[in-house]
Amino acid sequence: MINCPYCGKLTDPKLDSCPHCGGYVQKKIAGRTPEPKKSSGQTCPNCQALVHDGDIICVGCGTNLLTGQKIAEEKTRVAREPRNWLPIAALAGVVVVLVVVGAVFAYYAFTRDPVKRAVQLAYSGNLLEAGNVLSKYLESHNEDGRAHFELGRVQWKMGRMTEAANAFENAFNAEESNVDAGMLAVVAYGDSAEPSARQRQVGLLRDITKRFPDNGQAWYLLALALGAQNDVEGEVAALKEAVAAGVDTAGVRQSMAVALGLKGDLEAAEKELTAASGSDEADGNTLAAAGFVASLAGKFDVAQTRLEEAIKADTGVKTQAQTRLGLLLLSEGRTAEAAPYLAEAAERDKRNAVAQFFNAAAMEAGGNVLEALTVLEAISKTSDPLAGEAAVRASNLYLGQGNYDKARECISRAENASMTTAAFHTTRGRVFLAAGEVDQASQSFVKAREADPQYAGSYLETGLLHIRRQEFKEAIEQLDKYLELAGSGNAGARTEEVAALVEQLKQAATGTAQPASSPSAVAGRSK
Repeated sequence: MINCPYCGKLTDPKLDSCPHCGGYVQKKIAGRTPEPKKSSGQTCPNCQALVHDGDIICVGCGTNLLTGQKIAEEKTRVAREPRNWLPIAALAGVVVVLVVVGAVFAYYAFTRDPVKRAVQLAYSGNLLEAGNVLSKYLESHNEDGRAHFELGRVQWKMGRMTEAANAFENAFNAEESNVDAGMLAVVAYGDSAEPSARQRQVGLLRDITKRFPDNGQAWYLLALALGAQNDVEGEVAALKEAVAAGVDTAGVRQSMAVALGLKGDLEAAEKELTAASGSDEADGNTLAAAGFVASLAGKFDVAQTRLEEAIKADTGVKTQAQTRLGLLLLSEGRTAEAAPYLAEAAERDKRNAVAQFFNAAAMEAGGNVLEALTVLEAISKTSDPLAGEAAVRASNLYLGQGNYDKARECISRAENASMTTAAFHTTRGRVFLAAGEVDQASQSFVKAREADPQYAGSYLETGLLHIRRQEFKEAIEQLDKYLELAGSGNAGARTEEVAALVEQLKQAATGTAQPASSPSAVAGRSK
């Protein structure tokens, strides 16, 4: 290394010019002496090094020839200038606060308030998870009416009407002022297939009317529910409360007319019908009510006409009108005409035990015994008021088929339903006879006559039992009584065959003929 002759700084002698000032380095070249580079005569104001025309930066010391300042100093000053971090820190703090608040809200919403979480799940369509969240929460918070109410809504959307009814009823019990929950429970019980749904519906409506005596709609629904259970007195009382609460509509008047007709107060029923008809004589519901009342009054021709008109007018009680018309036709022995009305009524409302029961009766009369048995068995296993009667009729049909085990099973079901009718005791006696228990059979026939002295079937079965015992005099007395009650020419009761049997017995008693060897030809007609 040598010192530059211009700037004095160390430089490599092998270079043509000094890297610091740009001056030519003096070196010996073989054969000649290099000429010094011509300069413009300008020098750096800082280090006095030569600079060329147009240079901006001194290569010797790095001075900016235009400003007189060194580039290194400018960079140092800029680098060391302190930066203001306050706005950035403030923004970061706001972000952190928002994150924390969001986390707290989420924790509260999804952990501390599961009802709100369940509602959000239900809105998003996740009904099953929503129901699970509410059910788990209610295990330890059964007093939360809001949770019960939301659970009812979830179950309703899922089509689980019994569960929905239970949840709404629990909500009503937890919050006594929540009448909406109670009314929703009533509606849900109406769509429930649970056997006890009707009874629970009535009990709930009684609670609602007790807490809210001015709720006319609740009174009206209670009246309809009681009417469906054949509680005519309760139906009339509830309808009067509905009118007092301001629900004085044609529907209330029509229901009142039918209820009064069932009570036997036909004059009052006609007045209610007049009030219900108003200016619209062709109203289907009014026509149906008029048909019901006329049938109760024994005016069958008028009843048939009004009911047919009501059905054509598409009344709101079409199922009931079809059922009543079918019953009228059955009572007149017009089974073929009755069958379509009863079949349609049964199909329209599969939970209408009355329609189902008499549809089975029409099937039986038409010879469709197996179908009739299927329907009667289904009714007999419910808690409906007709369950016992259905079991009795099914037992009779099984006896006719020779299926004594099923007959005994059905008559036991009727006994469990607390049946005490003459038909029940008569059928029970026949079951005992089939099992060879003659004494028990005789006692059952006695109970049948005590329950209803006008029930013809008990006298027929008692007469046949006397024939079995060779007690012809007593048999004649019982069978004559049967013919008296059954009426002559009754094909269903086979009175002609019974009359022929009585004549044979009388001839046998006088020694002119032998009695029928077996009463089986006319047995099994007591229904």
